[in-house]
Amino acid sequence: MKIAFSARQSFLVTLSITGVMLVLNIAAIGAQFGLNVPENNFFVRLLNMEYENNLPTSWSALLLLYASALLYNLSKQKFKKTDPYKWLWALLSLAFFYLSLDESFELHEKLMGPTSQFLELSSIFYYSWVIPAGIALIFMGIVYLKFIFNLPFKTRILFIISCAIYVGSAIGFELLEGPIDQAGNWMNLPYTILVTMEETLEMFGICLFTYAVIDYTEKEII
Repeated sequence: MKIAFSARQSFLVTLSITGVMLVLNIAAIGAQFGLNVPENNFFVRLLNMEYENNLPTSWSALLLLYASALLYNLSKQKFKKTDPYKWLWALLSLAFFYLSLDESFELHEKLMGPTSQFLELSSIFYYSWVIPAGIALIFMGIVYLKFIFNLPFKTRILFIISCAIYVGSAIGFELLEGPIDQAGNWMNLPYTILVTMEETLEMFGICLFTYAVIDYTEKEII
């Protein structure tokens, strides 16, 4: 199926909406810490990136679902052309679909209890889900190594940069936030700033990734 919009158009729209989410989040933080609005206030919970089932979380999940749909469309074309990497494209679509569900339902947090109890983790590994996630990412990186280096140069660079931004922010900032939470300072100002940086960079990484997918589809498939 031909994509009805360009990579640039998609990037500008998704990046603009991400910018709006950032501004709304900053407004919620300003209200909470500058005007002493309680953290359980409806609008604070609606707009703050840390809370679940609100506007920023819904947008993040929708972005990931968008990436999954683009990859699914691309994988269908790859199957028609009997591309040797067709299954890896399909698996990538499935991975982003899972990430969208995870963003909506916090599936990764269900790993924290068992992992922490088994390994007795604390400090930067207080959010212990990063360990199984890191192992899964290393395994996926090995599986996709040849796939990545067979992509056109521009697509390869964009994939690497966008995934590095997404994964680096998702795991890196969690390592910094864990000790703050463990010390009983969840949702204090430093924690909230870290979450803002984490979630914004994750969204930006996906905006860039979807640009790369559409750009590749336009040049290689259509």
